[in-house]
Amino acid sequence: MVDIMPPDPDSKLDPPAWIIEQGEDEDYVEFIVRQGEAYSQNPPPAPPGFELIECDAEPRHWPFYSVQSEGYPPACPHCVQHSLMEAHEPCEHDGHGTWRRWKLSHWAVRHAVSSGLLGGGYGHRMGGGCRWCLTSLPSWRAKRRFVLWVSRDTWRCILQGRHLPGDPVAFGYCSKCLPCPSCGTTTAICSVGCGMSV
Repeated sequence: MVDIMPPDPDSKLDPPAWIIEQGEDEDYVEFIVRQGEAYSQNPPPAPPGFELIECDAEPRHWPFYSVQSEGYPPACPHCVQHSLMEAHEPCEHDGHGTWRRWKLSHWAVRHAVSSGLLGGGYGHRMGGGCRWCLTSLPSWRAKRRFVLWVSRDTWRCILQGRHLPGDPVAFGYCSKCLPCPSCGTTTAICSVGCGMSV
């Protein structure tokens, strides 16, 4: 147990800046508030084995201490929390574009692309206030990756190659579109003894 000695009234040393006296006619709550402000602006030194976490805010946040380490200095928890809150403030789509984060909008865009009604891709944004807002939408003019919920590669196999799609090989072509040039197999894995087998 550590003995805490009361301050010596005859001492010539100045008390720390965070120790203040209560005025005779001062309300106790006002005194506590004033003492808390003085403590946060002039924090006491860190105890042995600990370090004071630096804070760049003005006025300084309530002081925190962490265990001394050789790595990066820890960040002020209040500063980190405030930066995250600022990053998630209302986005530019609030008011006129809230439909961009609706689940129904995401469902409609996803199915319009997969059905072939719209072509191209679409994008989302998270952060800066946006919560998965649609930022880019598919267009009528872009090349469609799907036609009636079936990929264009499958339609190429059916309509041009006159076969059902086989195992995928490369660049959207199947193993029936590009059979092995050495053994002629129409599966993705060649037979044993084929010069093309891995």
